[in-house]
Amino acid sequence: MGNTIWLTGLSGSGKTTLAKYLEHFIMTEAIIIDGDDLRKGVNADLGFSMEDRNKNVERAAHVCTLFNKNNLNVIACIMSPLEEQRLKAKEIIGKDNFFLVYVSCDLDTLRKRDPKGLYAKYDAGEITNMVGIDLPYQVPTEPNIVVNTAVFELYDCAQMISTSYNKWILNKYTTHGHFNQIQSQRSK
Repeated sequence: MGNTIWLTGLSGSGKTTLAKYLEHFIMTEAIIIDGDDLRKGVNADLGFSMEDRNKNVERAAHVCTLFNKNNLNVIACIMSPLEEQRLKAKEIIGKDNFFLVYVSCDLDTLRKRDPKGLYAKYDAGEITNMVGIDLPYQVPTEPNIVVNTAVFELYDCAQMISTSYNKWILNKYTTHGHFNQIQSQRSK
């Protein structure tokens, strides 16, 4: 069964760029699922109400599960601003296959980056309901790792995630006895 690295963070924090680096570092055959891309297809019928945001996260988690069940790894870039949404995603994917990364970045840096122009549109009054400004973003309570993209370069953050993920995988296999089974099969 494959695993899902779930990247959560505010718009512009670097989730998609990190996913591309991670695909290069540790999951060369991974599938990247980006929330923006899902909204153009699978989730095109959803708006930005809280109910629709919940459905967006649940559908994304189900897509990840489909790939994981076919032994494919997924790197999911899904804002998932609420703790209950991330817990639901973890439940759908399975706790043993869900690696949560909090991509932290302060609002001043996000406003300067603003790759999609969303913060400028918000400041100009063109859009409302901006997560992290007038809608809540709850910092994850138990992520596997936190990377701060305002402090570290994205490339370095990807390396930190890669190191943490590899330790998690090793622990997962030694804790569940998979590693011992592999070792005993090799010695036969």
